[in-house]
Amino acid sequence: TWGDQICGRAHKKIRIESGTVYAFCGPTAMFEPLVKWHKAGHDPAALPEYKGDHGWSLVAIDGDGIGKYTSTCPFIERFDPPVAFGAGCDYAMGAMWAGKDAREAIELVAQHTNHTGGEIQVINVAEALAGVTRLEAVA
Repeated sequence: TWGDQICGRAHKKIRIESGTVYAFCGPTAMFEPLVKWHKAGHDPAALPEYKGDHGWSLVAIDGDGIGKYTSTCPFIERFDPPVAFGAGCDYAMGAMWAGKDAREAIELVAQHTNHTGGEIQVINVAEALAGVTRLEAVA
């Protein structure tokens, strides 16, 4: 959206790269630079510059679980499923708590808000991360 207007419905905000499922909330133009930043080691000092009014969240799901970085905190925060991110996350969580799956929850949010819409992408995380092993600390 741009303010209260829908300006595009074709933006892809989920993708799989290098054993990580990436999802994004916020200005679409930040997705690519943030994935590159994450793949390069996600050093907070090297975070791509962003001066927009609206925040962003980069979700990175890998062998260690679900992690999130935001425009206000470039350090990883871990979550247990089920979890939802973005402007409609409270509605989506409520729908999932009421028994809807993730797709159904997002479809409901998209029907009732102007900040969610377009093509709904669905990725089976277990399939996407098949063969990815959990990282272990070495003493």
